[in-house]
Amino acid sequence: MPPTQPTRRFARDVVVFCIKMYTMDSTVIEREVQRMANILSADLLETCVPQARKYLVAAARTHRLVPYMEIANVLGGRGYIGQVLDELNRREHARGHPLISAIVVLAESHEPSDGFFKLVQELRLASSGSSRRQI
Repeated sequence: MPPTQPTRRFARDVVVFCIKMYTMDSTVIEREVQRMANILSADLLETCVPQARKYLVAAARTHRLVPYMEIANVLGGRGYIGQVLDELNRREHARGHPLISAIVVLAESHEPSDGFFKLVQELRLASSGSSRRQI
């Protein structure tokens, strides 16, 4: 399978970065690495958010909870699952829809993670004094 456009762009950026790093000081290198990470993150979000939404809507239709590891496996990695679910929830909230990731739960407790509850409060969907049970 040929590389996707974001993959090609990222590979090109890495090569350019490696060439430049020999002439830069460490502060500039650090800034450049951060810039590249943000580009990759944006590309991943635009790929993963629709995939996550499709998977979670299908699970919700069958009244099924989805463990974090399951959705991470669907999306191909754990390192960014919180970022993907946060962005998905923000988009759903902006459309007036419920936060679909409420069905994504920790295997041990069968509850959403702390990140979900922080987002609920950030979006002002619950008061700061609300307990998890009330949310």
